[in-house]
Amino acid sequence: MSDRLRFHGLVLVALATGIAVSLAAPLVPMIAREEGVALATAQWALTGSFLVAGVMAPLLGRLGVGRRLRPTLIVTLGLGVLGALLAALPLGIWGILAGRALQGFPYAVAPLLFAVARNVLPEDRIAGGLSTLSVANVAAAGLGFPLVSFVAMVAGLEGALWFGFALMVVALVVGVVVVPPSAVIAPGGLDLVGALLLGGGTFAVLLAVSRGGLWGYASPRTLVVAGVGVLLVLMALRWFGRVAAPLIDFRLARLPVVLGAHLTAVLAGIGMYVLLTCVLVIAQSPPGEGYGLGRSVAVAGLMLTPYSALSVVGNRIALRAGHRVGPERLIPIGCLLYTTALLSLWHWHANPWQLVLAMSVGGIASGVTFNAIPWLVVRAVPNEETASVMSVNLVLRFVGFAMGSAVAVAFLSAFGGSATSPSRLGFETATLVGAGICLVASLVAALLMSRPARSGEPTPGDGESLLR
Repeated sequence: MSDRLRFHGLVLVALATGIAVSLAAPLVPMIAREEGVALATAQWALTGSFLVAGVMAPLLGRLGVGRRLRPTLIVTLGLGVLGALLAALPLGIWGILAGRALQGFPYAVAPLLFAVARNVLPEDRIAGGLSTLSVANVAAAGLGFPLVSFVAMVAGLEGALWFGFALMVVALVVGVVVVPPSAVIAPGGLDLVGALLLGGGTFAVLLAVSRGGLWGYASPRTLVVAGVGVLLVLMALRWFGRVAAPLIDFRLARLPVVLGAHLTAVLAGIGMYVLLTCVLVIAQSPPGEGYGLGRSVAVAGLMLTPYSALSVVGNRIALRAGHRVGPERLIPIGCLLYTTALLSLWHWHANPWQLVLAMSVGGIASGVTFNAIPWLVVRAVPNEETASVMSVNLVLRFVGFAMGSAVAVAFLSAFGGSATSPSRLGFETATLVGAGICLVASLVAALLMSRPARSGEPTPGDGESLLR
C-alpha cells in the first residue's frame, strides 16, 4: 500500500472517530427527554467522553511507541466500537453513559495517528500531513453537529447512536488496514505511578470544571475536587522529574516552542468552545429579548458547517504561508482570528448570516492555529516522543474545551438568564471574555515562539535530527 493511501486512511480514521465521539453534543436534550432524566445527567454522555479521553491520552501516547503502536491503536479503536455498541443497544441511560465513556478512548487516539503519519510520510510531507490530521480532528466536531442532527431528525435518537456505531466500525476497519507494523523495539517499562497521578489529577480538574455549573463554582465541593486535582498534577510533575523513564518527559515541555504550543492548546481551546457555545445558544434562544434567533437544534447545528469547511481552507492557507513566515508566527495570527470572530459575534448577531460570518472567521482561525501546533512539535522533539508530547497537548485541548464551555455557560447564566435563554448582557460578556482570552493567547504565543532555547535545554542537535 502506498504511503499516500495510508495517510488518507489516517485522515478518515481521525474524521470518523471525531464525528462519532462528538455526536453526543447536539443529542443531549433528546437523550434527557427520551430517557426521562435530568439534562445534567444526560450531559454526561458528552462529559464522560472528555474525562476518559483526558485521562487516557498520556498513557496511550506512551504505550503507542515502536512495536506497540499498531496494537495500541487497534485496541483503542476496538474499545470505541464496544462503547458505541453499548450506547446504541436498548440498555437505558446507564448503557448510553457507559458506552459514551468508553468512546473517550478513540477521542484520545489523535497522538497515535500523528506518530503513524510521522513514520509513513516522506520528510517533505510530514509538516503538511500532521497539520491536516490536527485540523481534521478539530473540524470533525463541526461536521458532526449538523450531520448527527439530520440523522436524529430522520431516524431518532436510536438511529443517531447506531450511526455512531457504524462510524466507529469504519474507523476500526480502516485502522487495521492502513496502520503498518513497526520493527522499532519499544522501550520497556511503563510509569504506572505517574499515569495514576496525572490521570487522577486530570480527571479531578476536568470533573470540577464540567460540574462547576451544577455544584457552584465557589462551592466547597468544586473547590475541594479542583484542589485535589491540582495537587495530584503537581505530584505527578515532581515524580516525572525524579524517575528515569517518566510517563512524560517534561524536559521537552520546557522548550519555549513546546510550552507555547501547550499554552495555546488550552487558551485557544477555551476561545473555540466559547465561540461554539455562544453560537449554538444564540441560534436557539427565543427572540423575545431582541437578540435570539429562535431556530431549531438542526438549524443551530448547520451554523457550525462553515466552521468545519473554513477550517480546511485555513489549513491550506497556513501550509502555504507557513513555509514563508514560519509556523511559529501562525499561532499568534490564528489566535487573533479567534479574537476577531468573537468580537464579530459580540457586535453582529441579529441575523443568521452574521453567525455564519463569525463561524467562518473562527474556522479559518482553527485551521491556522491547529495547523501550526503539530508542525512546531515535529521540529522540536525526537521522533519517538511525538505521540507522548502530542498526547499532553491533546489533554490540554480537552481542558481548554471543558473550560471554554464552562466559561460560556457561567457568563451566559450570570446576569439574570440561563444557558438556554441568557440575558443580552450575559451573552455579550461571554463573547468579550472569550475574545480577551484569545488575545492573551496570541500575545503569549508570540512571546514564547520568539524565544531561543536557554542553556541546558534539549535542542534538535541533541543526538539526532528531530525532523524526519
